[in-house]
Amino acid sequence: MLDDLLGRHLLPPDAERIAGEQLDREIEKQLSPETTAWCRRAVAEYVSPAADPASAGIEGFRPQDT
Repeated sequence: MLDDLLGRHLLPPDAERIAGEQLDREIEKQLSPETTAWCRRAVAEYVSPAADPASAGIEGFRPQDT
C-alpha cells in the first residue's frame, strides 16, 4: 500500500525550495541549528530518496535483519 502511494505521489517541482523557505521562516526561530539541518536533510531525502538508504549511510536506517 505504501509503495503504491509513493509511486503515485507527485511533488511540485519546487517542493524543496518551499520547504526550505518554511524552515527559514518558522522553524529556525524555534529549533537548534542541528535540528534545522536534520530537517533540511530529511526534506532533501524525501524529494530525492536513495534507492537503498541503509547502504547510502543515511542516519536512522540500518540493514534489514534476515
